Amino acid sequence: MLHTRRSRLALVAVFVAVIILLTVPAAFAGPQIYRGTIASGAQFDLYNIPLLAGQGVSARLVCEELSPGSRPLDPVLSVFFPGSDPSDTANADVFNDDGFGLDDDPAEGVDCNAFDSSQVIFSAPVTATYIFRADGFGSATGPYSLTILPRAIVTGVDFGGGPQIQVFAGVGSTPNAVMRTFLAYASNVGAGTRIAVGDVSGDGTPDVITAPGPSAGLPVRIFDGLFGTELRSFFAYDPQFSGGVFVAAGDVNGDGRADIVTGAGPGGGPHVRVFDAVTGAELTGFLAYDPSFTGGVRVAAGDVNGDGRADIITAPGPGGGPHVRVFNGVTGAELISVFAFDPAFTGGVFVAAGDVNADRKADIIVGADAGGGPHVEVFSGADGSLLRTFFAYDGGFTGGVRVGAADVNRDGRADIITGPGPGGGPQVQVFSGLDGAVLQSYFAYDPAFTGGIFVGGR
Repeated sequence: MLHTRRSRLALVAVFVAVIILLTVPAAFAGPQIYRGTIASGAQFDLYNIPLLAGQGVSARLVCEELSPGSRPLDPVLSVFFPGSDPSDTANADVFNDDGFGLDDDPAEGVDCNAFDSSQVIFSAPVTATYIFRADGFGSATGPYSLTILPRAIVTGVDFGGGPQIQVFAGVGSTPNAVMRTFLAYASNVGAGTRIAVGDVSGDGTPDVITAPGPSAGLPVRIFDGLFGTELRSFFAYDPQFSGGVFVAAGDVNGDGRADIVTGAGPGGGPHVRVFDAVTGAELTGFLAYDPSFTGGVRVAAGDVNGDGRADIITAPGPGGGPHVRVFNGVTGAELISVFAFDPAFTGGVFVAAGDVNADRKADIIVGADAGGGPHVEVFSGADGSLLRTFFAYDGGFTGGVRVGAADVNRDGRADIITGPGPGGGPQVQVFSGLDGAVLQSYFAYDPAFTGGIFVGGR
């Protein structure tokens, strides 16, 4: 769908354009941050960004305040087709999350704040160099920062594999480039690392949350999604608890930031806790199953009921039946209760959340743990009905399957990310939320490693 730019932007076209072309790296794996200054209403800056077909990208142009009370740039971000004329503001081809068209939020006001930004989200239809245009409305001038972030898949290794986190660019069916690799804990920690992804800091970029496998004295840690620096760490349970922690992220309290949801591992009871993204204070805590159950509890977070807040999804660890429950993030009331597999299966279940069927409600994605085969199922967040069932790996594999979700190909549906449990190589697979086709398949670590991996995405 082709749109013209909004009428207010057409006013800029009467100026004699001053175009500044800025060089960027030859290949874009991201994230990338560019800074500049619009010195006059006639100026706009262009960035040539090479993208691969199917690469999902989120780009955000933010004004940077000159001084308190100043009137800085009112940012407008556009992305043009390769070969388009970026000075043709009246008939520009521009991507956003709805297809073509401009998606900007030029909040009026005296100060530069979090709303004085323009964001464009799209998936590159072909491999080419796209033109990102940074400018401002009318005669507004001032400094800016442009952040370009690819869709990403995040992985962590299970017990025995070290605390290495990998972040891969989400690029169609092309084997992914490593955007970042880092250690969540000391290099000699072999307890494994569970992961979650969510915008804890509120800067518009999803951060990486890590939690330790079976061990004592290791905290939950939050790493900045752009720079990789640690933002915060805390103990979700008693520091002496050695059963490990499972972790998820979602905006439970509706403040626009992803709160941190934790589940205790084996030995800790089915204890779920939710921590505020801003203060770190506990928002709520409850037992998802019978207090006597000692197999631990796995967690996910997503807006299942469509009220704008993340709900909490739980599944039992080994020893419990495959009873998946969804709790209202506001009231704590149970929304959905379903047995994901045969009730006699007691190997444990992994859970994730994402809008697979594009009904604007998070669906529930489950993977069987060891003994259940690499069996993945998807249940509707609207009514709990089964939407999809498949094996992510060879049906004879008995190590189980871990699950995650992200709209990797930017088609408006959550795609399903899987990683094998112990006994399988570290093969990440991404299945289309639309039709189940394999979008990506690659080894996140040395193919010889068979300890299992955890997966997530943004």
